[in-house]
Amino acid sequence: MTGDPREAIHEAETLFCSLHRVATSLCGDPAEGRRPASPGGPHLVDLAQFEARARQIDALRRLHGELEALTATVARCEATTSACHRGEVEAMQIYLASAGSPWERSRRPLSPRAPEPAAAPPPAAPLSVREPGDGDAPPRGHVAITPRVSLDVVIIPEGLEDPREIFGLVDTPELYYIPRWDHFAVRVGAVVFHGNLGEVYPPEREKGGKGRKGRARVRECRLGGACPGVGRGGEKGACAYYHDPAKVAGSRDVRNFEASDWLPPCAAFRPSAAGGKRLGSRTTLEEDLLVASPRDARRQLAQTAHDILCGVILAKHTLG
Repeated sequence: MTGDPREAIHEAETLFCSLHRVATSLCGDPAEGRRPASPGGPHLVDLAQFEARARQIDALRRLHGELEALTATVARCEATTSACHRGEVEAMQIYLASAGSPWERSRRPLSPRAPEPAAAPPPAAPLSVREPGDGDAPPRGHVAITPRVSLDVVIIPEGLEDPREIFGLVDTPELYYIPRWDHFAVRVGAVVFHGNLGEVYPPEREKGGKGRKGRARVRECRLGGACPGVGRGGEKGACAYYHDPAKVAGSRDVRNFEASDWLPPCAAFRPSAAGGKRLGSRTTLEEDLLVASPRDARRQLAQTAHDILCGVILAKHTLG
């Protein structure tokens, strides 16, 4: 056997064909229902042939046992190889889910190119405000996300600081913008989703939340309002973790994500501190709720705000 799996499989297939021909010559073709004929006829026993047939039976039994062991080995090899292949298929699906993830082809496992270092947070989005129709309604306008993409919004007054007052102004069916936080907001029933379009990074292969080069504001800061790096933007000493402006005064953070954060819970993937949705399937909804944490909920709410904004932009610029 050679070291090349393709040549080894070819040799095995050739050997199997040879074994099939030998078995057919000894026992007849099972597909045709033939049995080995007795040389002495149905009522006579040829002793020499009888003894030779007994030796043949012993040899066939040994061969049968060896083939069963070989079959088990091939089955284990097939299972291991298939598991490896499925893992790479799942990895490719994850990478392809994140826009612009280049691939490198080599004899090593597939991996994305290193992401570019995260740029400093952009300045406040430029506002274009139109006067309200009456004195009581908040002003309307549009917020530029990129030079060619903007959203029509109702603008929350900048003088408001209390999140309860801010969320109290968010009403259906409008899309709102909160200049103090640089967040959009929309109400669905009793829930207010708020956030802005962040970055979606290729999945992180390395374990742990520290030392992730070029990835900022993906995970929540455990210090919260006590963090000394809040509100410093791209300045030296700025905290690389996310601070929710509705909970941390002075924050204008926009939360970023990894592509794996959108994977739903299933048999092949269970969400953890590294990301992934806690809820996703109706079938497992009650079981998933039992283990969902507040951190899981906050992350999925932020993802939902991100998806809502993407949906609004798609509807405006592609559906007209």
